[in-house]
Amino acid sequence: MGTHVVSTDEKTGMQALERLHETKPVRPGLVERVEFEYIRHGTLSLIANFDVATGKAICPSIGPTRTEADFAAHIDKTVESDPGATWIFVVDQLDTHRSASLLRLVARRCGLEEALGVKGKQGILKSKKTRRKFLEDHSFTSIDDLRSRVFQFVEYFHRMLAKPFRWTYTGRPLQA
Repeated sequence: MGTHVVSTDEKTGMQALERLHETKPVRPGLVERVEFEYIRHGTLSLIANFDVATGKAICPSIGPTRTEADFAAHIDKTVESDPGATWIFVVDQLDTHRSASLLRLVARRCGLEEALGVKGKQGILKSKKTRRKFLEDHSFTSIDDLRSRVFQFVEYFHRMLAKPFRWTYTGRPLQA
């Protein structure tokens, strides 16, 4: 249990292609020749999380689409892998990253009892702008707020990430 900072993105349109004829191998005086005709067997989309602290891809989702529902399900599955932790997702500006489905999921997971409103009409669900504001981390409102958040990060870093530096240089000392 702790805090996970992950960068989440999609890789869409990964094609399963079967070459119609075999590749012709390299021969003296000839390069390898790859058949240009192929049979399409469909596409898949990958939604992946890059864990910033470990450098590992965690909880990947692979399916035929990357819809609003797919992205919300991916985030739900990811959070469920460590439900007691705090999760920070870094995402780009894709519409599915600020969808009504995602907002409802976040509100439910965070135990927020406030009325979310109605999509397209009122409240937090009203527009992309209102949903984005709810889903994004709050910006710094003052120098004191910034200072406090930096000190909080330093404390977190010391607790969770700090480790002694291991010198690996084994050669001769530098001479002046």
